[in-house]
Amino acid sequence: METNSGIHIKKVYAARELLKKNIIINSKLRGYVDQKRQIYNIIKRTVFYSESDSLLLVSPRGCGKTTLVSSCLNDLEVECGGSDDYIVIHLNGLVHTDDNLALKDIIQQLHVEELDGDRISGSFSDNLFFVLQSLRSGDRTTSKAVIFILDEFHYFCNHRNQTLLYNLFDVAQSAQAPICVIGLTTRIDITEMLEKRVKSRFSHRQVMLYPNNNIAERLICIIDYLSLPEDSKLIVKPLDKHFSRLWNDKILQIFKSQKIILLVKRQLELDPSQRKLKTWLLSVISKISEENPFITEEIVEEVIGNYRDARVELLKDLSILEFCLIIAMSHHNEIYDEEPFNFEMIFKRYNKFARQNSTSQIIQRPILLKGFERLAELELIMPINSGNKAFKREYQLHNLLVTKTQVKDAANSYIGLPTDVAQWASSSLFSL
Repeated sequence: METNSGIHIKKVYAARELLKKNIIINSKLRGYVDQKRQIYNIIKRTVFYSESDSLLLVSPRGCGKTTLVSSCLNDLEVECGGSDDYIVIHLNGLVHTDDNLALKDIIQQLHVEELDGDRISGSFSDNLFFVLQSLRSGDRTTSKAVIFILDEFHYFCNHRNQTLLYNLFDVAQSAQAPICVIGLTTRIDITEMLEKRVKSRFSHRQVMLYPNNNIAERLICIIDYLSLPEDSKLIVKPLDKHFSRLWNDKILQIFKSQKIILLVKRQLELDPSQRKLKTWLLSVISKISEENPFITEEIVEEVIGNYRDARVELLKDLSILEFCLIIAMSHHNEIYDEEPFNFEMIFKRYNKFARQNSTSQIIQRPILLKGFERLAELELIMPINSGNKAFKREYQLHNLLVTKTQVKDAANSYIGLPTDVAQWASSSLFSL
């Protein structure tokens, strides 16, 4: 016969595994009601009324673009009573690094390789012709709708001549077979990356998602993730209603603490993404053991308190010269109310600082330009109007993607940072 102690241990480990599963698998959409309605209506019109269309879904990383589109597709499947009336093609710019790879995957996902199997290993032009003929072969009353989901859309813009994008948008604009092209990207300047001929065939529909910084909604989300089911129909053995209620009461008590609320608020300001939230929730759950059968305020405080801002860590790994450029950009942002800047502006601001400090060297212009370009590669700054090749690289406008607080935090913990540079990072900007 099993002892009470053994039953309790089983409950503890069952609770831990149930919570892990809930956090990892749970993709419940939170918020974005208007955006979901807009995207769903476009997809629905393609499937039910054979109206071809295209749109771009733009947001910072981790805001829920993929979850939003998945939620729309799930609702569509429920309304259609299955997915027999349409086909969903998933492509990813990180995986499909050239148009030929993308086309081969499209053929596979369309399940037409058995009709003309040798085509899949043919040349790019053969594959392109075969796919376009497949999409155009029917009429609007008999053809299945095809929904293209292009994740990391901006990487497809780097493909040679943007041939794939051109043809997909062209089919969406003029073909008989109904298709919907949905691009998911983090680049706010994405339309500027499209070539003129591609842009002319794009519908210019854009849906923007913004990070949710509402602390009340974040706390509700956390409590939902960490709560155990109390409904007798949902309770998993060896859990019971009494244990679940006791667990949930403790969770509610923890997240009513002002100290914990402040820590959650700080974490939310640093990174509002669901991905980061799930990461530290899993860290909290991993602390559950026989010795610590319940989540405590101390455990939550320890995990969130040790949270490190990834951008601050990246700033600390920069060279001193690159970090000086970041400081100059931060100063420019505050003085000019976050107006875009180019290399020439930052070059002048750095030189002004270097001339005023005897310990700082005046670095040659080509070296500074190389450091500026590396910051763009690290995505600490982002170019705007990057599709316009009329500008020389020295005059290409950029936006800074780190905050003044992140720059100061990095300066305070940067090992070996010269004193004058550290003072520059925290000095009065309008005195410079």
